[in-house]
Amino acid sequence: MPIAAPDASRASLADHPPAPKPPGPTRVAPAASYLHYVRGYLQELADRDDAALAEYAKALQVDPDSVALRHHAASLAFKQGRYEDGIRFAEEVLRRDPNHLPTLFLLGRWYAGTTDRVDRAVELFEHMTALEPEKAEPYLNLGLLYGRLERYADAERVIRRAIAIEPNAPAAYLYLGKVAAGQHKWDQAVAQFEKAIELAPFFEHAYIALGDLYAQRGDRAKAVGVYKRLLAKVDPHDADAVGRLVQLYLQERTFDQAIELLDELLRGDPKNVEARLLKGRIYGEMGKPAEAIAELEQVIAARPTDTAALYYLGRLYDEQKQPEKAIVQFEKIVSLDVDLLEAYLQLGLLYAKAKRFDEASAVVEKAKSKDAERPEVYLVSGFVYSQSERYDRAVEFFKEGLAKFPDHPQLHFNLGLTYDKLKQFDGFVKELEEAIRLDPKYSEALNYLGYTYAEKEMKLPEAVDLIQRALAIKPDDGAYIDSLGWAHFKLGQWDDALKELERAASLMPDDAVIQEHLGEAYLKKRRDQDARESWLKSLELDPANAKLIERYKSAGFGDPEAEERIQRAKAKKEAEKPATMNQNVSERAASPSSI
Repeated sequence: MPIAAPDASRASLADHPPAPKPPGPTRVAPAASYLHYVRGYLQELADRDDAALAEYAKALQVDPDSVALRHHAASLAFKQGRYEDGIRFAEEVLRRDPNHLPTLFLLGRWYAGTTDRVDRAVELFEHMTALEPEKAEPYLNLGLLYGRLERYADAERVIRRAIAIEPNAPAAYLYLGKVAAGQHKWDQAVAQFEKAIELAPFFEHAYIALGDLYAQRGDRAKAVGVYKRLLAKVDPHDADAVGRLVQLYLQERTFDQAIELLDELLRGDPKNVEARLLKGRIYGEMGKPAEAIAELEQVIAARPTDTAALYYLGRLYDEQKQPEKAIVQFEKIVSLDVDLLEAYLQLGLLYAKAKRFDEASAVVEKAKSKDAERPEVYLVSGFVYSQSERYDRAVEFFKEGLAKFPDHPQLHFNLGLTYDKLKQFDGFVKELEEAIRLDPKYSEALNYLGYTYAEKEMKLPEAVDLIQRALAIKPDDGAYIDSLGWAHFKLGQWDDALKELERAASLMPDDAVIQEHLGEAYLKKRRDQDARESWLKSLELDPANAKLIERYKSAGFGDPEAEERIQRAKAKKEAEKPATMNQNVSERAASPSSI
């Protein structure tokens, strides 16, 4: 049967038993050479590879002309991952004996697994076919290599030569199918894969190739059918088939079927951590955080340093408003000093939201030292410094990012927000306009600029147009609807304002800014009791809004702080001491989710 390249996937190459070891020195050689060879062989049997290689090296010092010893040394070097040594030993064998079949196979197999020496692999296997013209295996290996090089006519020729020698070789039909698929001859490919399965009903690779072909062609139903055939006929717990089926179910968002399949796999192999990790991720996609967390915690119990499980668990805790638990997961990842940049950035954001600004700054600086060539580094770093009110430092990060990524709309947007904090209005407008120019559907930028114009009572028709463009992208966004209502209010269009603000309040009933705006609209319509109620709701949500307290008093509604409901809200806020930032319209636009 054909070779399997060292780093190739099982789905692409057939299994191949290891080439038989050649005997030790076969000619008369010094006794010391045999002694070191035998010692080396015994060390190899005991899996003490370093000691074995040392003995073979000593044997070669005594008997430098031994081809068999050099082959042993090459095999062991490849096994240890010392590839340059393996190549050197093997090429030396072939210089001394160009027809040494075990080394031709060993070196050809190695070169077949590379990207830049496939031509050398072809040369070696072509030589093997010349040495063994009545053996099918070298032709199959050669056909596979020709196929990789898109030499399809040559590939088909040598594979059919193998079939002439061994008519019932299932791997030959598998490879013919791959050659046909490479030329987009889909029906021929299907026929060849089915022939391989007919000859070898337990031939996993043929099922996988056929299922993959159907999936590639977009025929998911047939792909699912093939993978299920494999599970039914070959192995009900085959990881390749299960993995592919799960991916198809995920693409179709048939999550229950994916979970059912993984449960079946786990019944056969309860310690399959990868299946449990995938199950946790799927539960997360299904909106079942408790189940997802339970699965991921089991993964971490089995593999405490599994960064993927730690990362997903951290994200889940963050989504569930459990920031301290989320921080613990990301801190574990960072402590491992791995290159999972997203973990550093998520930790920086969580520290910033918790007002742990020194730690946030330290972790984003470390993220930059890990990878300074990704725009997210500058987005998150600038955001962290902005949240700590170190706006000049935030500007530096955003500008540094723009020097590398000048056409990145989010960098322009966040730089503009920082200029807004610094009261640099011209810079703010310039950056938001640039963000919109780069991405005309950047709804956050459209809304933010439109709302700012409305708040400043300038360019009001343009403000309405900008906000309406944002709403065309996100028609049910309560914050955007509030912006539109506020722009109508500033234009004196009270009925339109009230209509939009009431709709915004229905979508986001717990937003203090929307309730404040709605109160103003009610007041214009002389609905004083509704205005008073909206403002009290706003103050319940944000009892520290001194501007609204004074507005409430000036409207003749009395002192809102004397209201029992406001006193309770103040006490509750004081007890909570929230670490999250105040969610006004501006801050919603600049929240970590937009970064």
